[in-house]
Amino acid sequence: MNENTWTELVKTYSETGFSHQIAINSEFLKTDGDVIYLKSDIQEVILDKHKTKLEKFLGDYFGRKIQIYFEAGDVKITLHNKQNEEHNARMAEVMKKIESNDFINDLKEHCQAKLIPNSVTIADKNLKD
Repeated sequence: MNENTWTELVKTYSETGFSHQIAINSEFLKTDGDVIYLKSDIQEVILDKHKTKLEKFLGDYFGRKIQIYFEAGDVKITLHNKQNEEHNARMAEVMKKIESNDFINDLKEHCQAKLIPNSVTIADKNLKD
């Protein structure tokens, strides 16, 4: 397992609530046999209450009992961070298209229209002109 397979595996985790938040905000560090080491910036007391659900999910996936150990610290590569980066890149592309649109520019020039940052929602995964 590596950080990419961890990210893909976490995408399939159907648990909701705090258990889901722990999964998508944990960074994969390494495996050692049936032990998966993750890094999290969530308080350890909270992690211990919810890691059982994640261990069961991983155990069901791998077909054997899995233990999780959390290391405390700042995380860098998590599913949540990757999703944010992808969203921000898509949003930058959308805003670039909006800002170069002749109709939008006419509205800005003649009607004092303004683009409001973060007011655009991407409704479709396919960006089309």
